[in-house]
Amino acid sequence: MSEDPGRQAPVHGVQSSKRARTAGRSATGKGVIALVLCAAAFISAPLLLLIPYFGFLPALLAGAAVVIAWCALRGATRGNGTAATGLILGVVLLAFLGGIATVWNLVVADPAIRDYDELQGVIEYIQSLIYGF
Repeated sequence: MSEDPGRQAPVHGVQSSKRARTAGRSATGKGVIALVLCAAAFISAPLLLLIPYFGFLPALLAGAAVVIAWCALRGATRGNGTAATGLILGVVLLAFLGGIATVWNLVVADPAIRDYDELQGVIEYIQSLIYGF
């Protein structure tokens, strides 16, 4: 019974598969956070887009989702599907909501504010309170 001294005993299959499951980082947690931010941007967009200058908040939420999903995908070895979905939805929502907010503020809200003299007086009063001029 001569055993080869350089040869190691076989590793049990359960141990190696357990080691393979726990190795590496998962992107699932941050992917879920990115999807929640996308959902919050999508749900809040109809209300916030109507308010001048606050219409960019849903686009900022989508931008945060893009950043979180991108960070989740960097270095992750498993669970990439959720983060990739959050990244794709975040980019689409960022472009869509950012474009709508820009057009709304430039074409509709800004001319309406400039043409409404009483509102212009209120805006100047608030600016004087904030900035002190």
